[in-house]
Amino acid sequence: MAPGAWVAALTRELDAGAWKVITEGRESGPTGCSRRTATSATI
Repeated sequence: MAPGAWVAALTRELDAGAWKVITEGRESGPTGCSRRTATSATI
């Protein structure tokens, strides 16, 4: 998923009335949105 699409999906949840949106985080391993080039995008 492209970073912009991820942000748009979270925004839709908030616009629909959610007061918070929980995303997955890991103590070890990759962070952020992974790109097809195996690099991480920072949001």
